[in-house]
Amino acid sequence: MHTLRCYGTEVSSLAPLALCTSLHTLDCSYTAVSSLALLAACISLHTLDCSGTAVSSLEPLAKCTSLHTLYCFGTSVSSLAPLASCTALKKLKCNSSLSTDFDFMKNAKIDSSGHYMAVVVTL
Repeated sequence: MHTLRCYGTEVSSLAPLALCTSLHTLDCSYTAVSSLALLAACISLHTLDCSGTAVSSLEPLAKCTSLHTLYCFGTSVSSLAPLASCTALKKLKCNSSLSTDFDFMKNAKIDSSGHYMAVVVTL
């Protein structure tokens, strides 16, 4: 499976994705998903949108070094530190209340207008 979009559905678990190591894009925004733990095996993950979910930790994404785009606004995420190993990360939208060190995103431009913070890396 390359792409899965289940946004706005009643999905509450990502357990079936544990074996989808080649998953490239996942949009599980505005679902009942509360954990990304099973995405640790999805090392090819390029784009993830978990906005509007009960997700509170990005720790499982530390192994997703190919992650390029992450949307996690409207969640309970309190730290972006696990993303330090995501060296391909270029786009990030998260809660504007997050105060963190973006040094791991070289050349980051931060726009914290509104209710979310957009971090876009320019080359």
